[in-house]
Amino acid sequence: MSKWTMIYDECYQEIIQEIKKTREERYTQREFSKKLGMSQKTISCYENCRSEMNIKLLIEICQILDINFMRIIEIFFKTYAKKGKTAIKK
Repeated sequence: MSKWTMIYDECYQEIIQEIKKTREERYTQREFSKKLGMSQKTISCYENCRSEMNIKLLIEICQILDINFMRIIEIFFKTYAKKGKTAIKK
């Protein structure tokens, strides 16, 4: 696991599926890869959870796809609330 990834489990997979669904409505992988300045293969690896993205890239993708980043955070908290885990320590 990359030290830059915050999560890589079913939560991460759900986030990636949300991104992929939105991307498919607007761009081909090739078009999207050009917007991000990376290869189509890299996009495919992200969408199939074979590679992990860092938070900076996640935010950039949300901006390009007009995904509210709070939606991504909601997925994160929903998953960890089900597990009885607290993501924020007081």
